[in-house]
Amino acid sequence: MRVWSFSALCAGIATCAMLMGCVGSRPYQTELGPRPSDGGRLPPAKPVEVKKVCSGPSACVVFVEYDDYGNLMNRAQMLGAVAAAEETARARGTVLVYVHGWHNDAANGTRDVERFKELVQRASEVDQTYRPGHEGRGNILGIYVGWRGDSIASDGLTKPFSYLFTFWDRKSAAHEIGNSGGVYDLFSRLSELRRKYGNSKLLIHGHSFGGAVVYSTVSQTLMDQIRMDASTSTSQASAMADLVLIVNPAFEAMKLRPQFDLARHQEYKPNLPPRLVVITTEADLATGVTFPVGRAFGTLFESYADPQSSTENTTAVGHHIPYVTHQLAKPQDDACSDGTISGGIPKSLSASAGLSALAGVRNLGSLIDQNKPTLCVPALKEFPDAARLLLQRCDTPGACSLVASNHYIARGAAAEGYVPFRLPIMNIRTTADVSSGHIDIRNPTLENFVVQLWALAVRDAGAVPIAPLGTDPQ
Repeated sequence: MRVWSFSALCAGIATCAMLMGCVGSRPYQTELGPRPSDGGRLPPAKPVEVKKVCSGPSACVVFVEYDDYGNLMNRAQMLGAVAAAEETARARGTVLVYVHGWHNDAANGTRDVERFKELVQRASEVDQTYRPGHEGRGNILGIYVGWRGDSIASDGLTKPFSYLFTFWDRKSAAHEIGNSGGVYDLFSRLSELRRKYGNSKLLIHGHSFGGAVVYSTVSQTLMDQIRMDASTSTSQASAMADLVLIVNPAFEAMKLRPQFDLARHQEYKPNLPPRLVVITTEADLATGVTFPVGRAFGTLFESYADPQSSTENTTAVGHHIPYVTHQLAKPQDDACSDGTISGGIPKSLSASAGLSALAGVRNLGSLIDQNKPTLCVPALKEFPDAARLLLQRCDTPGACSLVASNHYIARGAAAEGYVPFRLPIMNIRTTADVSSGHIDIRNPTLENFVVQLWALAVRDAGAVPIAPLGTDPQ
């Protein structure tokens, strides 16, 4: 452990002890599983009730909890969650996995837990409305992955100390959990169910250091997937999930570099959906300001092979402008008013028309298609307070000027040194009026976009709806 990290950690521990604000490592939704006794034999397991919280017949949430080292708090809890996921997959439903971030845990009644339950309910409503008449539609199981997001209590008198001193050890814990194999065990079991029940869908979602958990878990699998995507024989079924989405992730751009570098050196088939979507708001001070300060102290003695690496190793992935591929913002002027824009993308996507108004876009890969650099996103009637948004690819100077100044990524043939049009990584940066800060991930406008992105992803090969409401394009 580096000197500065160790000193900060010691100061945090001392302060924590003085103020009695330490947060212990314990499960909230189960009891600790048995450990081997003398002779290495596991004692008889006690029956474990897997808590399944439902807000309706088609929207339920279960929990899976881990310690700081990626060990399951109780294996029976995880197996129960997988069994619940199999019920959903068998019924052609969707499994939505969420890994929480810094300063959160799996305790009942916390804001993050309650907001996730609400998200699952709304996603179920959207699925029922826009994909009717099909078994499993609207049937969504949420899996809330809990870990110790705080080592010092982040409420009351200890809150300042928690924000000051827990960055290093919580970041380290997040990567430890993701790298350990414990979360991968869960993800891979769910992925197997997705392949076993071909009409089921799997979505993986992480926030903040939870995004670091998710990325550390899937990074090597993502590398394999991107490499295979260059082959015409690969299919969406071979992917771990239908979509991996991380919002305001707290890990450095350096960790994405191997995947980004591989992705830009290949060409891809026309209907390739994104394999990884990153969304970060420019107003995220935690990853935009606190993160680079913390990384600066933690990387004092690092050495780099090129000048760019130092910046990549201290800048959160969503704030590293050279990797930003898209801008998400409220449309300027009449960019999404009645009529169409170049490429045939509908400008006006009314709440009544909803997802079916995206008839001009054939599939989710069109978000990164050569002829379709922009996409208007409607405010669905399930999100009456949401604002419509414009998703724009950073292809030309000024295209993403609201969030990335004059930065752009020229698209073209990979063999000629350009970034391919079908790059399977989307690194989206949003304006402050889309998301006002690090924890503002559940506001109606951003959530409306996220739910629609998921709705598009759960179509075959990421297909966007191409038929009128009430019909099945599949």
